Amino acid sequence: MTDVPTFACALLLGFLGSAPSAGPATYVAVARAAERGRRSGLSVAAGAAAAEALYATLAFAGAGVLAERLSAFQEAARLIGALALLAFGLVMLLAGRSRPLTRAWPGAGIGFLLVLANPLLLLTWGALLATLRVYDVGAHVLGGLAGSALAFAAGFAVGVIAWFGVLLTLLRGLPAARLHAARRVMGILFVVAGFVAGGRALW
Repeated sequence: MTDVPTFACALLLGFLGSAPSAGPATYVAVARAAERGRRSGLSVAAGAAAAEALYATLAFAGAGVLAERLSAFQEAARLIGALALLAFGLVMLLAGRSRPLTRAWPGAGIGFLLVLANPLLLLTWGALLATLRVYDVGAHVLGGLAGSALAFAAGFAVGVIAWFGVLLTLLRGLPAARLHAARRVMGILFVVAGFVAGGRALW
């Protein structure tokens, strides 16, 4: 019976944790939905949800706490994340208006790889879950986090996909011109964030 509250708690974490996100996977999901329809955008969301659920479930199983104690992992994770941001930002800036950024990319596959390229998520979810357990927040709200890792992974993935579903519904019919402008702005932001994160990782 502990799997039910664990599933519910993970679903809530996945939904709320995705809400403030404006990462590469979010942009690609919106772009694919605008180019090919909502179902195509949700395929990107499914891949992204699988990758983030993987990191969150590893953190749930204790890997996040272990990673926090390994300085080498932290440094490598920061550098990989910085390079991923820089690379995707440059791709967004160099892609032309007449050649959609995501035309040749498989939906679920690119969503999975874009999120997997950010191993800092393991540290982020590890810290959050540790805080929830210390203050026993889950127990007071949804019965705790005492269920299986499988229940947690399933609930988390459903929560992430649910958030993407809400987002794509809200942005349905977004004009191509606005999407192009948003791509350039986000490309600049990703490049700057990549340089800043890379500098912190190296120095």
